[in-house]
Amino acid sequence: MFDLDTEIRRYCSGAVPRGAHHEDHVAELEDHLRSTVAARVERGEDERHAFQKATQQLGETRMLMDEFEKNQSVISK
Repeated sequence: MFDLDTEIRRYCSGAVPRGAHHEDHVAELEDHLRSTVAARVERGEDERHAFQKATQQLGETRMLMDEFEKNQSVISK
């Protein structure tokens, strides 16, 4: 049986810790993922399919975290 919370934790665990704000980055990723899944479910998709499509849209978590950290370092300067 599909468990959205477990799948979200598994997906977000791909975000490797890299700095002081790691937890914030993962929390933001998780929030965005949950919001995307919820919106797709509201439109009639089942939870599993909505999760799969949302993660396809977001991409690979390590790449996302790398890009997020690059953007944060530019903003911090």
